[in-house]
Amino acid sequence: MSKSIFISILLSIVLCSCANKDNEHADFSVLPVLEITSIVKTNDNHFDISLTDNKSGKYVTLIDNNTVSDMNLKKGDKIKISGDYAESYPVQILRVTKVKKVE
Repeated sequence: MSKSIFISILLSIVLCSCANKDNEHADFSVLPVLEITSIVKTNDNHFDISLTDNKSGKYVTLIDNNTVSDMNLKKGDKIKISGDYAESYPVQILRVTKVKKVE
């Protein structure tokens, strides 16, 4: 009995993790395209980035130095950011999980 419960729980975990991976791509595709309006290096090896969308919405986030350097991000670049969007003004993007440059 307990073995079948364990197998059921394990199967549920595997199915949920696969579903989350599929949703991650779907969610990323609907994120707004944001233009970098300002990028300033902080003392803790991150960049404080201000952004705007095509409807003049304002956003702010912190992105680590490695991501900024690897992607060669600069003012005027258009990007999409996957993370937690907090309801505030400007909108804060917390726990950034993925950044994609938009050509």
